[in-house]
Order: sequence, then C-alpha cells, then structure tokens
Amino acid sequence: MAWIEERKRQHRTAYKVYWRDPAGKIRTKTFTRSADAKRYAREVEHRKDTGSYVDPAAGNITLSEAFDHMMATATHLRPTTRELYAMHGRLYIAGGSLGDRPIRSIGKADVRTFLADLSATKGAATVDAVKRLLHRTLEVAVEEDRIAPNPAHGVRVEKASRRDPRFLTEAEVAAIADEVPERYKALVWTLAVAGLRIGEASALKVKNVTDTSIRVVESSAEVAGRKITGPTKTGQSRTVDIPPELRKMLRDHITTWSNAFAPDALVFTGPDGGQIRQNGFRQRVFQPAAVRAGITPTPTVHDLRHTAASFMARSGFTLLEAASQLGHSATTMTARYSHVFPSERQAKAARLGELIG
Repeated sequence: MAWIEERKRQHRTAYKVYWRDPAGKIRTKTFTRSADAKRYAREVEHRKDTGSYVDPAAGNITLSEAFDHMMATATHLRPTTRELYAMHGRLYIAGGSLGDRPIRSIGKADVRTFLADLSATKGAATVDAVKRLLHRTLEVAVEEDRIAPNPAHGVRVEKASRRDPRFLTEAEVAAIADEVPERYKALVWTLAVAGLRIGEASALKVKNVTDTSIRVVESSAEVAGRKITGPTKTGQSRTVDIPPELRKMLRDHITTWSNAFAPDALVFTGPDGGQIRQNGFRQRVFQPAAVRAGITPTPTVHDLRHTAASFMARSGFTLLEAASQLGHSATTMTARYSHVFPSERQAKAARLGELIG
C-alpha cells in the first residue's frame, strides 16, 4: 500500500507519497497539500490494482522525442507515408507548440487548443492528418506504458471534404492523347482504359504486358525527388484485362519507345529513358495538353482512373469486376462509383420488388 510521510519545514509542510511500483521499486512524489497527497496515493493503488499503472518518469520524454521514437520503430511504413509523416512531424509535431512538452504533461485540453490554433492557418486536410499523426505518436507511448490514456483519443477535427470523382468522355481523352508528345499517347489511353495508377504505370515492365492483360505487380512512388519502386498501394498484385485495341497500341509503343526483347525493360519512360516522374508528367505534360485541348476545368491525371471506372460501367462490367480491374475493395467501389453502374443497381432493385409480390 502507498503511504504518506509528513515533513515540516521552516515555513511550510510537505507531504511525500511513497509506493512500490509493479517491479517492487520504491517511488515518491511530494505535494504541498495533504488532500492532494491522499488522492494521489489512492490513484496509484487503484492503477496498480487495475493494471493501468504508468511510471511517472517514463513520461518525461518530450513529444518531439516520442515522435522520433515512433518513426524509428515504425518499420512497416510505405516510403511515401514515411515522407509525409516526417514532413508533418518536423513542421507541426516536433516543431509545434507541444514539441518541447513532456508527454505526461499533455492533456486533452492541450491537444484541442493545439489543433484549434492549427485550424486557424491550415486547411482541414492538413489538420486531420496532423491529428492522426499526433494520436499515433501518443498511442505508441501508451503501448509502452509511458502515459495513460492517450490525450488525443476522441478529439475531433473537421474532416476534409473529398473531391467528387470526375469522369472524362472518350472525346476528351482522345483530345488529350492527341496533344501530348507521341511517347505518352499510349500511357494516356492505358490510364483511361485499364485504370492503372500513374505510379503503377511508371513501374510497368514489358514482361507484364501480354496479349490479353496487364499484370500489375509494382508501383513507383516519387519521394523527395527520388523514385522508389515497391509493392502496389494495396500490397497485392492484380491482372487487368485489356481490349485488343489497347494491346496493339502498347505493342507498337514498346517497339518504338521500349525494348520488346528485354523482359525487364520499362514500358513507359521519360525523355531520359528513366522512369516517368509523376510530378513532372502532371505539370509539364498532362495538364498543359488538357489546356491546349480546351478541357475545363483542367483534369488531373488521377481523373483518368475515375474515367476508367465509368468506361468499364458503360462496357457492361459489374461493380465487382471493375473493382478487381482497378485494385479497389468492393466497399470503396460502392462508395465512390456505384452511381455509374446503374444497370446492376436496377437489377438488384428489381429483385427487391419480387419480395413484395
């Protein structure tokens, strides 16, 4: 049991709480009021009984140190995610108003104030991302018995509004394809028909293009100006069925711009022969071509992936078939694209009507 020792000094009285931690080591904490000391003694014993005891000294590390530790031990992060975490951590977690605070001193009110101040200067998407990163950092501290509970848990911020998917017509895709340099025409149609992500297309190799399909096994991200090739966004490979017209276009493209006799050669390359860089393709190739084609508002490269979903719907693909082609989960497809698959929904609605009869 915890015990309290009263210590009288020249001008005041102090109350020192003693207790043994779960490892048997004696710990102490001093208070100026008897009531505070008694309350703390009861809390310590309660936490020991319920298994929620945390060594006060373990929470002395600063939030900045806790963030560095979280990053060092998070070995499973994708390169793009790690880069984003590092940027947000540098600017807002370690570099913010709470960065130098011991994590044990950070309460829920501090988290709310920090995020409210951030909301005054940053958009909802940034605030939401920083809040989730702060929660993740402090959750590691909870798991390691440095603090309890997580002061960021349950704190809500405004969610960023998600941009509605935009679908281009085949005439608009053709107009963009006609405006880009010749080496990128097949890339535009591959993104719009097969629905590959631009990172997947930039990592595509000759050996993964067959007479009937594209095998998507890798993706290449652009991180801090460097290209890093690794698993796909979902971590799983997939086979995308393609029409004969696209296969012929790819075959001609490989003959001209790649090497049909080198299985590991990249299908799509930049002017220097290396991997396509997403930012450069978007800013210097795709969007200027869309402007020249007179398409307003100017579409994004990712809009071609949305367009592929709409083309698949018009061609008779079911929602699940399109999800398989795009590498989406069925729930993601339902949430974002179900309205472009009306025939499937109407058939299901008709079956519901049979229950009435």
